[in-house]
Amino acid sequence: MLGRTHLLFGLLLSLLALNIFFIEYTFLFVALVLLGSLFPDIDESSSIIGRKVKVVSWLFSHRGFFHSLYPTVFFSLLLYLFFGFVYALAFFGGAFFHLVLDSFTKRGVSIFWFDRRIKGFFVSGGLFELVIDLILVLCNVYLAIILL
Repeated sequence: MLGRTHLLFGLLLSLLALNIFFIEYTFLFVALVLLGSLFPDIDESSSIIGRKVKVVSWLFSHRGFFHSLYPTVFFSLLLYLFFGFVYALAFFGGAFFHLVLDSFTKRGVSIFWFDRRIKGFFVSGGLFELVIDLILVLCNVYLAIILL
């Protein structure tokens, strides 16, 4: 999946959470969900987040270690220590659903890094993803209107 799809889905998660729960620092919460939704692609030099931290893509292959639960859990635990459960969960949710979305692509993901890949049926950046993006935009606009 492309970064825009992960961001749109992360925004949807944020808006749903803000609609259901009282979250004191909403900007921090949304920022951490969005950061989490991009985080697994830190190993891709051309990704939104990978362009900021190119050294990671030199050390790790794309859809390898960072597309597993280990770094997601590790960084979520660090956030828990500094910001608490809700904000750690925000990052974890964004990163976890990044992995879920990527599992629907033909390249798939290996959730536990060393196990076999979970693969889907469509290509990243194709027509199917564009349709998903349009649906996500409509859902996000609807939820944003409800929040106002």
